[in-house]
Amino acid sequence: MQGVTLDGLSVVGVVRSESTLGDFMHPDAVGARAVVIVDERATPEQRIALGQFAKQMGGDLLKDVVRTDARPITFTSGDMHSRQAKMVAGELAKVETRALENTDKICHNEEVWYKPLTPLQHAMAAYTVESRIRAKASIRPGAIPASAART
Repeated sequence: MQGVTLDGLSVVGVVRSESTLGDFMHPDAVGARAVVIVDERATPEQRIALGQFAKQMGGDLLKDVVRTDARPITFTSGDMHSRQAKMVAGELAKVETRALENTDKICHNEEVWYKPLTPLQHAMAAYTVESRIRAKASIRPGAIPASAART
């Protein structure tokens, strides 16, 4: 990113919005506020570049970043069709997915309604096994930033 090497580093955006993210019928992310989590292994220069990269990829979703934190970030995945993936950003965020199964279907007429939030070459729907977000507390209007709370 602008001459800064980001190889092997990760960045995560946690977004809170008054509207449903990814709803193509109502595409505006009303009141979107975000926390960006950058890889703690990054140098100060790389952390800035990771934040810029996240904003570039996230577009309007990351227009209002209220805080940037550095945490260890891990991402593991199976092969593309297994849809098994796990992302952990320290204690602030964790998301784990698996492939959809027949028992996940309610009416057997399900379809992918929400499109990916960033440009991708290929996307497939998956079932969320676990989603834990602790960064969201600081996204609420009037919330005290974690750095101020640790004084």
